[in-house]
Amino acid sequence: MSLDHAATPSAPLVFYVRLRVKPERVDEWLHAVHAIVDAMSKEDTGEFNPSTQRLGSA
Repeated sequence: MSLDHAATPSAPLVFYVRLRVKPERVDEWLHAVHAIVDAMSKEDTGEFNPSTQRLGSA
């Protein structure tokens, strides 16, 4: 098996997390999660470069 094949999953990665967020922090938490997901999606396409971009610096 080549490294290229191993790096490309045949099925999407899915995981579930159960957590409790204080009601006054929900918007802040959602913003942070969206920033992380956005950074991860750019990482997959080669657009995200950790040495030149910081998380949440859109």
